[in-house]
Amino acid sequence: MDLNAEWMRLERLSVPELQAEYAGLTGEAVRSRHRGYLTRRILWWLQARAYGGLSEPARSLAATLARDGDIRPTPAATPPAPQTAHPAPQPRERSS
Repeated sequence: MDLNAEWMRLERLSVPELQAEYAGLTGEAVRSRHRGYLTRRILWWLQARAYGGLSEPARSLAATLARDGDIRPTPAATPPAPQTAHPAPQPRERSS
């Protein structure tokens, strides 16, 4: 399979056509209207079909990491403060 040719073909499709292409490959409807996302996902599916998807050990590891990972369903409102390996030195009080 020539993925470059597929990529060029996908670049000429409209967003509704990309959504239909994705649904045809996966059997799932997609709500995204982001052209780049749809193109990458379709190319991934085509590559997986042509060259084989993830091996069973890789799938198992991914499932384990996803299950055990600390995943936030929504991003934090403010980013966390950066953590340093060592706290900054504090000035000493002078005694007279």
